[in-house]
Parts: sequence; structure tokens; C-alpha cells
Amino acid sequence: MLKFGMRITIFSWVIACLLISCGSNQSKEAQKDKQEDFEIFWQKFQYDKDFQKSRVKFPLLSKYYGVDDEYHEETTKKSEWEYRDFNIEGLIKTLNKESPTRTIMALMIEDTGVYVEYIFELRNKKWFLIETVDQST
Repeated sequence: MLKFGMRITIFSWVIACLLISCGSNQSKEAQKDKQEDFEIFWQKFQYDKDFQKSRVKFPLLSKYYGVDDEYHEETTKKSEWEYRDFNIEGLIKTLNKESPTRTIMALMIEDTGVYVEYIFELRNKKWFLIETVDQST
């Protein structure tokens, strides 16, 4: 039979383990409930090829000017997606938060006529690229 002091030690150890595991679960739950920060998302989206592909809603709608000066639309399937490199020398990035759930990252290269908007939307507390609009001339 265990002595009283040994029982108290075991009981204290079990309670400590339970408290630690409850605290750990609560912090995981808090992480799940927390909305993803766009700036943190954007940093990963720019540099991580697999992450970028996982955060595009397919089929991706793309709008662009044609040679006839009319807007055209096309969609890109997941199997057609190519990694977008946003780290080009001279690339100017402008962030426009239209609402808490919609953000546009406009990218242009000075003196080239290149101007493309990447439209992101918050869905289930995570950011996704939902559309591109190429207004390049």
C-alpha cells in the first residue's frame, strides 16, 4: 500500500499533467479560431511554391485586356498553375485592404506598363487568391 506522502505526490503529478494538457488544447483551439494575418500570409505566399498553390481557389478567374482593348476572361485549373515569382527587381507592391475580408495586392513595374491586381479573400479565417486582373498596357 502506498504511503500518504507518496499518494499526494502522485495525485499532484496527475493534476499537473491534466492542467498542462488542458492549457495546451486551449491554445490550439485559440489558434484555430484566430483569423490569419494578411502580412504573414503574404510573406509565405511569395516565397513558398507549395503554399502558394494551396492558397489559390481553382479554377482561378483571370481578367486581362486583349489586343482589341476589351477585357477577356479565362480560368486556370490547378493542374495548369505555375508558381508566381513576386520578387522581381523593380516590382512595386501596393496593398489595398478593401474590407476585413478582401485585399488587393497591386503589382507594377515602373516604366513598363505592367500592372496586375491579385485579389485575395478571407475564407474560413484563411487568405486565398480568388482572381487576377491584368491591366497592363
